[in-house]
Amino acid sequence: MINRDKQIAQFIDAINKNAIKECKKIEKATKKLYTGEAEKLQKSAEEQMQEKINYAKAEIETLFNKSVSQSYSECRAKAAEKRTELTNNVFKKAEEKLISFTNSEEYIPFLSNSLKEIYGYVKNKMNVAVKVGDKDKVLLAAEKAGVPCEVTEEKDIKLGGVRVDSAEMHKIFDDTLDSRLEDQKEWFFANSNFRISE
Repeated sequence: MINRDKQIAQFIDAINKNAIKECKKIEKATKKLYTGEAEKLQKSAEEQMQEKINYAKAEIETLFNKSVSQSYSECRAKAAEKRTELTNNVFKKAEEKLISFTNSEEYIPFLSNSLKEIYGYVKNKMNVAVKVGDKDKVLLAAEKAGVPCEVTEEKDIKLGGVRVDSAEMHKIFDDTLDSRLEDQKEWFFANSNFRISE
């Protein structure tokens, strides 16, 4: 009976050892599985986080670029507005000086020279358009220049000078102060360094 008890004890001991061995194997396999799954989960979480970071970064860059672009456009608009304001001021002063010139003693000789020069091309009695209020001055200038002409006042000429429409030559000779000033505007824009660069 003792032998039998000893055998049973040895058998139980062998089962326990085997069970402990199997437990260790299962524990090792579980640990390996757990570590593998944990690494997969961590990698997946890192990838998802990186995607979110990249998306947020792209969104921030887009908003920043949009903001910079909007600020740049606003600055360009303000600069263009200021350029227009400065240009208008310059040409308003120029208009005032031209109006003063048309009321000075130098205006009649200016008109005479202008009429003489145009007459050199036309060589016939001219139909001269002038600003309202300049008819007498132009007739006096034509008389001094020895240029035969008819004078009509036109509302579209605001500053002064003369415009001759030659039907025979199919040409308009515009020597108004209005057109001279307009030509200066183009020169002014080209040379004033008021340009807004890209």
